[in-house]
Amino acid sequence: MSEYKIYRENGSIKVVFPSGTTQSYENNDFLGVIGDPEESDNIIIYTSSSTLSESSVYSSFKNRDGEDLGSNRTEVILALLDILLSNLDIGTSVRLDTTAGKTETTEFVHNGNVDNGGAVILDSNSALIGFQSGTYVKTTENTLGGRSYGRIQVKVDNGAGTGTAVDAIDITQGNIVQYPTVTISGETVFAQDVEFQEDVVLTSPNGTKYRLGVDNSGNLSTQAV
Repeated sequence: MSEYKIYRENGSIKVVFPSGTTQSYENNDFLGVIGDPEESDNIIIYTSSSTLSESSVYSSFKNRDGEDLGSNRTEVILALLDILLSNLDIGTSVRLDTTAGKTETTEFVHNGNVDNGGAVILDSNSALIGFQSGTYVKTTENTLGGRSYGRIQVKVDNGAGTGTAVDAIDITQGNIVQYPTVTISGETVFAQDVEFQEDVVLTSPNGTKYRLGVDNSGNLSTQAV
């Protein structure tokens, strides 16, 4: 009878084939197990690109010491799944931010690197998607005077190669104003006509604000606010 030993070791899945050859599979290798639909006692182990084992009776699959993984096919499949799934080492991808005042922050980091791999960073009142320094979208909710207000920030890398983020869009919901304030940094291009339902206010270089108006003939005028 062909025998396969399957176990975990140092973060990898080890498979010892009937020939005696041992193969290691890392976290990014997709391994799965199914019951053979044509043989009620048989099991097949596979990866995303190939079949690792021939259809073999459940008792062919052993642990590191050559012991049975179960007394029937269902038990063996569950034991194999436990080996395969529990091998997922997310220690480098999910971590607690120990910065003072941020003890409730969790980072889900792609490739174990916030700045080069990207991340989803969650704390008690905000969520960030993107690169922690450089380019990201961040939502924040805070409470002032018993009332919650929100903020959405879109930041982009300044292009200098330093990973410095600069404001692109900042939408804030104040504690007093009813509607959010949208701040857009840099040049803004509109692909279609833009209509304003409220007044347009322009600020002069000395800080004076002027309301822009138009009469029925299309003539523009300004009035100090």
